[in-house]
Amino acid sequence: ASSLRLLWNSGHVYVSTELGTVAAFDAADGLPVWYHIYPRTANPEKAKTTGRLSAMILIHEAILIAAPGDSDRVYALEQQTGETLWSQPRTSDQQLLGMAKDRVFLTGKSLEARHLSDGQREWQFFSRAAELQGQGSGVVTHDAVWWPTATEVLIFDTIDGQLIRRINLLRNHQLQGGHLVGHPDGLLLANPTHMTVFSP
Repeated sequence: ASSLRLLWNSGHVYVSTELGTVAAFDAADGLPVWYHIYPRTANPEKAKTTGRLSAMILIHEAILIAAPGDSDRVYALEQQTGETLWSQPRTSDQQLLGMAKDRVFLTGKSLEARHLSDGQREWQFFSRAAELQGQGSGVVTHDAVWWPTATEVLIFDTIDGQLIRRINLLRNHQLQGGHLVGHPDGLLLANPTHMTVFSP
């Protein structure tokens, strides 16, 4: 599949095909270790037109998190066996952003934290104002979630979702929001017209 995603971890390669299957293969010989088959949405092709990025796979403390583009759920699987630990619904625009402090973060028009143990929502930031809705992928650090909107980067505490800082891209830098990439040497912002690096 064109949207196939891979993750290499602990001697296994994990694959989200977005064709109804998440699978693990032995990285040494390519033999299958396990398959997890999930029910696909009624119209899997719709996922290709919602603007959602391809499905990500995240692993933390032997728990694999997957949010396939052809499913309306987010799944937590046991890393070694593929056994389902939990699954929870998500909206059509939500995709995985990252994990920190036993929380899984989903991004879309809103920003949401789910607890790693059961997938229940811990906190959510949502605004009906278009300029305060998500605009590209963000960055999750140990203590904060950096989340781009159309005109700002909003920085939230990972534990309680408190807004701890705002960077006004439009007013201060004449930039619109886009995808963020974090690095110890700075922060990269990529939008449709510019690629900008900010100092630490």
